Amino acid sequence: MKITNFTVALVGFLFVSCSPDYGPGPYIDDPLIDIEMRAQFVNLCGYQGETRSDTITAIIRDAQGVAIQGKRIDFGIVNPLPWKGLLYKLWSDTLSDQAGKVRAVYRTTFEQSGRVVIEVRNGVTARRLTLTLTAISDTMDLMLFVYNSPNRTSIPHDSTVSIPVTAHIFGANDKTFSGIRVNFEPYPGSVFLGSITPAWAVTDAFGNAKVDYHSSANQYGVFGILATTFRDSGSVWISINEP
Repeated sequence: MKITNFTVALVGFLFVSCSPDYGPGPYIDDPLIDIEMRAQFVNLCGYQGETRSDTITAIIRDAQGVAIQGKRIDFGIVNPLPWKGLLYKLWSDTLSDQAGKVRAVYRTTFEQSGRVVIEVRNGVTARRLTLTLTAISDTMDLMLFVYNSPNRTSIPHDSTVSIPVTAHIFGANDKTFSGIRVNFEPYPGSVFLGSITPAWAVTDAFGNAKVDYHSSANQYGVFGILATTFRDSGSVWISINEP
C-alpha cells in the first residue's frame, strides 16, 4: 500500500500527523523485512494544557536480524484526531541509518485521556505501537513532595558524594500517577555546591521521579533543589559539611 497525502511542515520537518487513516488492516508482511518499534515512554501523563514530547524509533532488519541501512520508513497516527497529537520527522532522518533506525518526535498537548496508536510502514510491512495518555484535570488536587536521604552529610576534603533525590506526586486517597514529568534544578545560590542529573525524570508506578545530587569537591554549604511540574513545585535542602 502506498502512503500519500503527507504534508511538509516548516523548518525542515516532515509533518506526518495528517497522514491518512491507515484503518484496521489486514497487513501483508514482507518475510524478508522486520520492523521493531520503540518509544522513550509508552505512558504519558500530564496536566491539561501541558505539552509533552516523546521519541519514537523504528528499527528495520532483514530476516537474519541484521540492520538495513537506507530504507524509508513512514510514520503515522491511526485514526488521527486533534487530541492525539502530532508526529514530526527531520528530513535528515527519513532513511534508516547504519543501525537500521529512523526516529520521529511525537508531541501532544494534553486535552483528554486515551490511547494513541502509532504505525510505521516500509512497503507492505507495518508495525504498531500504542501510547497511553492520561490527562490530569484542573479540578484534580495533587501534591508534590520532595525528599532525599540523607539530608545532611560530611564529606572529606578532595572527595565527592552522590545522594538520591525523589519527588513524590500523589492525589486523593494516596492515588499515584506514572508518567508525569518533573524538572529538577538547583537554587541559584547553590550551583557551586554541585549538580543534579538528570535534569528531569518521570514518575514511576509509585508516583516517584528520581534523580541524583552530585557534590563538588571541597565545597561546603546548603544545596537547594527545586522540583517543578507543569502546575506544582516543591523543594528540598541538603547540608554539605566539612569532616
